Formats: sequence, C-alpha cells, structure tokens
Amino acid sequence: MKFIIYSKKYTILAIMLLVATTVAYSAKSEYTKTITKTYTLDKDGKVNIENAHGHVNIKTWDKSEVYIKVVITVDASSERKAEEDFDRIDVDFTNDNRYVSAKTSIDNKKSTWWFIQSWWDDDDVTIDYEVSMPASADLELAHKYGDADLGDFTGDVEVNHKYGDLTINHVAGELRLDLSYGNASIAKANTSNIEIAYYKLRINDANKIVIDSKYSQVHVESANEIISESAYDGYHLGDIGTVTNEGKYDNFEVEKIESMKIVTKYTKINLENLMHQLNAEMSYGGLEIDRLHQSFSNIDITSRYAGLDIDVDDVPNFQFDVEGRYTGVNLPSDVHTTRDQRENNSTTVVGYRGSSNAKSEIRVRAEYGGLKLR
Repeated sequence: MKFIIYSKKYTILAIMLLVATTVAYSAKSEYTKTITKTYTLDKDGKVNIENAHGHVNIKTWDKSEVYIKVVITVDASSERKAEEDFDRIDVDFTNDNRYVSAKTSIDNKKSTWWFIQSWWDDDDVTIDYEVSMPASADLELAHKYGDADLGDFTGDVEVNHKYGDLTINHVAGELRLDLSYGNASIAKANTSNIEIAYYKLRINDANKIVIDSKYSQVHVESANEIISESAYDGYHLGDIGTVTNEGKYDNFEVEKIESMKIVTKYTKINLENLMHQLNAEMSYGGLEIDRLHQSFSNIDITSRYAGLDIDVDDVPNFQFDVEGRYTGVNLPSDVHTTRDQRENNSTTVVGYRGSSNAKSEIRVRAEYGGLKLR
C-alpha cells in the first residue's frame, strides 16, 4: 500500500515538473537588436565578414560604399535576460577607403565552449547579416553554423564555411573555398580553388576548378578543366574539357569528356562519351567507356586487379597493343591481329581495325584483370 502511495507522489511530482518546464519554455519571447553601418569603399577594395550562428546574405551593387545590417535575435524568458544576451555579443567594425570589416565576437568572460553552446541551446540566439558591397571589390567571408547566400562578383571571393549551406550566383574573379559539413550550389565561376570535406558541391558552369576533396559528392555540369585530389568521393560530371585526378576509393561518372588523366585505386570510372584521350593508372577498380569517339587520339591504361570495358563500335580505324598477366582479353571479331600470343598466364595481342596505319591507338598493360573491346 505504501508503495502505491509513494508511486502516486512521484508521478504527481514528475507531472508538476513537466508542466513547470513547459510553461517556462513557452513563456519565452523574441527580442531583436539591429545594427546598421554604411561605409565608403573604393570599388577595388576589400570586404571582410566573420560570423556564426545565423544567415549571411551578401549582394553587390555599383555604388562605392558598403552597407551592413546585423540583426541579433534572442528567444529569452524576459527582457532583462535578452539584454544580458545582447551584451555578450558584439560586432567589431573596421573601415577605411580600401577595407571594410565586420566581425561577430562573444564576450570572453564566460566564453568556454560549454557555456557558449549551452547558452545558444537555451536562448535560441541567431545573428543575421545583410551586406551590400561593390561588385568589383574582393570579399572574404568566414561563417559557421548557418547558411550563406552570395550574389554576383567581378572581384575575388574567398569563403571559409562550416556547418551550413552556401549559394553563389557568379564569381568572375578568383573563387577560393574551404567548406565542410554542408551543401553548396554555384551557378557560374571562372577559376576556383576548392577544398571540401563531408560536403555536397554542385557547380553549373566553370572555367577551371582545382579541388581537394574527401568524403564528398561533387557535381559539375560544365567545365573546361578540373584538377582534383580525392578520397572516398563521388564525382558526377557533365560536359568537361579535361580532368586530371589523383585519388582513391572514388566513383567517377562522366557524361562527356575530351581528355582524362587519372592515377587511382579502388575506384570505379564510367565515361559515357570519351572524345579524345585517356591516360589511366589504376588498381582494384573498374573502367567502362560507353562510347569512344571515332577520331579519338589514344588510350593508355596501366592496371592491376581492374576490369576494363571499352565500346569501340563507332571507331572504324584504330590500332591496339595489349600486354597482360593473368588477364583475359576479348576483342571484336572484325579486328586484324599481327601478333597473338597467349601462354603461361601471359597475353600479348597487337593488331588493328580498318587501317593498319590508323592514328588512333589503344595501349593496355594489365595484371590480374580483364579487357573487353566491344
């Protein structure tokens, strides 16, 4: 009987605590603090923005000035508590005719990681930036724990962004990105130098991309040149001029490419249309070319423990030179062989289709794998 009474008491107490907590939480109100600044800036000057826990929106215009609006929003239980939160946040502004800077800072008196994190969790603090700046000026942005949207720039743009999504419309100057834990969408860029980790990156149109990636997904619709170092990535490419890659544990899917040079292992490569040239050193993976252009230049492959599958149906004239150890070789029925030696687990096959003087050539050196020309 006592057990039942005690259980009822504990149940009632738990309900009271839950109700009190719910009431306290629901009693919170939203408070805002707005800071605005306008500065004169040369059109070839530089703007620096540093922020965290909010949204950053940066647009460009043809004025020789920078407009910055910072809105700090706090969900707090009282106005006094909100003012305490506002007092912990400061925006440091620096300016002259060549340089404008705005940096969010937190009061260092209690700024341990645990305190700041619990403070943000308890009071729902967000710090949002709206910036307008000359399109020809350079931009440097450092932001984390929030999204960022950038407009059209003719100057250089550098972004360090973590834990959030990023959109960029157009950068005609040099674009430098250091990104992790988020998603980015870039409509158009000229020359890009990119470092990403645990990220999804999509670029619609670019001239040149230099990228270091790991544990990421990279989508590029159109680019003249891509130079990449990669690990544990997926590359999904559209209409590409040239690709140079060194990587491991990747997956490449390419719709159309002029030339590719790749050194990789444990990687699957699928080229839907190869127009000109391929140079590949690979092990423990696979290569498939769905369509080889009739006037391609050359294919040179060195492989170990890899399967190679190349569609040569559209190529009337080409030469081939294949050497393999523990390698199966399958060729179309209409090719001519000038040398076909298969013994002691070694294979050497040399020949041509169409003209024996064909300029297009396929050269393969393989171990422990297979080659199929179809």
